[in-house]
Amino acid sequence: MKRSALLVGLLLATAPLSVVQAQETINYITAGGVYLENIRKAFLDPIGKELNVTWNVETSDVDTPVRIQFQSGAVTTDIAEFGASVCAQGAAEGMYEKLDLSIIDTKDFAPGSFSDYYLGSTVYSIVMAWNPKTVKEAPKTWADFWDVEKFPGKRAMRKDPRATIEAALLADGVPLKELYPLDLDRAFKKLSEIKPHITAWWNSGAESQQMLRDGGIDMIAMYNARAESVKSDGGSVDYTFNEGLMDFGCWAIVKGSDQVDLSMKILAEFAKPEYQAEMTVLSNYGSANTKAADTGKIPAETLSKIPTSPENIANQAFLAPDWWAEHGAEAKERFDQLLTQ
Repeated sequence: MKRSALLVGLLLATAPLSVVQAQETINYITAGGVYLENIRKAFLDPIGKELNVTWNVETSDVDTPVRIQFQSGAVTTDIAEFGASVCAQGAAEGMYEKLDLSIIDTKDFAPGSFSDYYLGSTVYSIVMAWNPKTVKEAPKTWADFWDVEKFPGKRAMRKDPRATIEAALLADGVPLKELYPLDLDRAFKKLSEIKPHITAWWNSGAESQQMLRDGGIDMIAMYNARAESVKSDGGSVDYTFNEGLMDFGCWAIVKGSDQVDLSMKILAEFAKPEYQAEMTVLSNYGSANTKAADTGKIPAETLSKIPTSPENIANQAFLAPDWWAEHGAEAKERFDQLLTQ
């Protein structure tokens, strides 16, 4: 071998990955607003640099864009991030690739926070928040949210049956640990009571934050980290984890993507506790990887604001992804009918 060829070979062998690999683009869909800002800082920017990947990001809180792509056979999204029950439902319908768990390390993930088809990202909670300037006595339960005489004022809820149905059952007296299987008849009867008092049904987490910032809503069901973000920015908001309804974000690779192998490598990076700890620090969401708390990155004051801390998790319940995968379509149809009545 000539000396020059040998030198080239040595240089290539020792060069950074980004030099020898062509840059690839991954189409990614997730929620927008401050959540996306934090996802970029904690995961997309550092991992994109590590793997020489650029990101084309679309925002959505629901899986409708991916569902349309899958059903039409024109898939453009590579990696999707939704709530766990949405991922479970999509997995049951064959929308996602089976994960290669030989390269994605899930041994330290919380039980139930991953499956063969999706991987847990952040753990969050739908909590009850209120404006303390207009709601003088702090509400404590979903029954209080339903009590429009004791707690008058404008209310808002998520335009989605997930967690909304569970909140209705809790308001009707179902014990926190006995929510499942959900009694839909009982839940929709209770939802009919509060519907006339709901001023707005929000579609995105960013929209719920804006409602609080604008000051037009007195009580609202919203994501804990969104409420904390408004509070830390000086907004008039307080919230409680009592009877919070926990769900977790999850990543899945859309079946039909032409970047399956690279997406598997990306999910292997997403799973690492260092990245998940960074997301917790930025967002006040819990992490699916239980070792994130051992990285030394998460301050004690932050642990008290996340749903998975010992003092907060005891008074909450996880949504059941499998129940929603099996019954989600029926619940959604009845929920949509309720809103149009």
